Amino acid sequence: MRKQDRILALIRSLDQGEKKYFVQRSRSGSKTKGYIRLYELLSAKESYDPDELCRQLGKDKTGLANEKKYLEKQLLSALREYHEAHPHIAALNRIAEGVLLMERNLNDLAEASLANSIQRSSTSGLLPLEWHAHGLMLTLCGHPFAAVPKKADHHLEQLQQLAARIKLSADFEWLNNEVFAAYEKRKVDITDRHRNETLRLLNHRLLRKDYDYFLFASYKHSLQSLLYSRMGNIEANIEANRKLVALLEIQPEIDAMAYWSAIANLTQSIIAGGDKHEYDLWMDRLQSRYYRKLPVDADYVEQLLIQYRNIFRSGVLFRQLFSGEVPREEVHDLTETLLTGIEREKRNTPPFHYTSTFYKAAACALVSGYVDNCVELLNILLNDVETQVNATANKNARLLFIMAHIQKQNLTLLPSLIGSMSRHLRKSNEDHSVELVLLKQFEERVNVHNDRGFRKWLSDFKKALKELEQQTTGKKLLNMIPILAWIRNLEKAGQNPS
Repeated sequence: MRKQDRILALIRSLDQGEKKYFVQRSRSGSKTKGYIRLYELLSAKESYDPDELCRQLGKDKTGLANEKKYLEKQLLSALREYHEAHPHIAALNRIAEGVLLMERNLNDLAEASLANSIQRSSTSGLLPLEWHAHGLMLTLCGHPFAAVPKKADHHLEQLQQLAARIKLSADFEWLNNEVFAAYEKRKVDITDRHRNETLRLLNHRLLRKDYDYFLFASYKHSLQSLLYSRMGNIEANIEANRKLVALLEIQPEIDAMAYWSAIANLTQSIIAGGDKHEYDLWMDRLQSRYYRKLPVDADYVEQLLIQYRNIFRSGVLFRQLFSGEVPREEVHDLTETLLTGIEREKRNTPPFHYTSTFYKAAACALVSGYVDNCVELLNILLNDVETQVNATANKNARLLFIMAHIQKQNLTLLPSLIGSMSRHLRKSNEDHSVELVLLKQFEERVNVHNDRGFRKWLSDFKKALKELEQQTTGKKLLNMIPILAWIRNLEKAGQNPS
């Protein structure tokens, strides 16, 4: 990013509440402020053009540079004030106040500010800030004009304990980096060598201990959850996520973002477990709004629960596809909700989840017999130029689209759809042998002209799938495309060409 574009990026990052606060704060008083005019001009621009800005403001480039620096300073100052309730910012502000008060020999006030910073830092697990505040307290205790009680021993002891915790926190960060690097490299263990690597990380000394301190206990449960997910131990993954949620719920103050992340991870792990009864019990508990009795921003949690409702619904219904239990009415309700609220879903759902939700809903619709809804959902997904669909999701959606048209008996479309898919695969350097096997079977459907040929096509298709299930890449793909359930439906319907 160019240096002059940083101010534009900062302005674009502001939400509506932050913008309103900054403008109201800046317009207090009768004097017109030059930086406000610069803010208004930049808010309407796509790029930073110093010549145009100089002309509009009547300044030379030196004057513009100074105005820009001052605007940036005022924006950051306003953000600190607006987010004063944020634990990290509040703790830093109290430390800054303590330093200023100490320099004025207002030691009683300085002690109160630093004590407040210590309390906030301790509650939020901000170890370096807590350590710094105790260090300033120690300085205050040794001040020749200090009127506060001497508590040097207490602060020295706290500094030693915090130094040990900071060291342990750094050790956890090293492990955290190693675990996430391994997870980014491979999300699921397939071979024994893969599992041995995950077991080595699970047996790390930091994960074998129990911790009373919140920060380290949360580190432990979070990393265990990720590693158990990687090795496919869903039961242990659910248990680790439950422990993290329970740990957060007993804190005197709960960070809303961390709490929501724990809730979402637990919900996804329960979905992956495939126990619909357990999922229903958990959703009933969330819908009881029990969290409103906790020291957390309950409105924030509730807003995200509403936004993620269809993400969770599509996930649990998609999971049921592979157990042969698909509640058709629930599928119909979900697909109709998505189709009638496309813009709402795009606005409220992160891109990855938006793509995943529409794909899973389309797969459920296909197997449940709502083929038109399936096709409509996939058309939206594949033709949405605003949302970047990742390569794997795009490939799976295209395969599902062909399956839908086979079920609709739009056989004249198959050659062009299969050809388009083949060209799409050739653009990638990855191995697409599994997809090519499926495309070959799809292509054979065009050549079926009677009942006997239809039965043979299904039989050959099942044999090909059985061979694919023995392959690592084949098994992975068949876990994302409900092709076995789709074939069972074709067999039951006896879907022959008319």
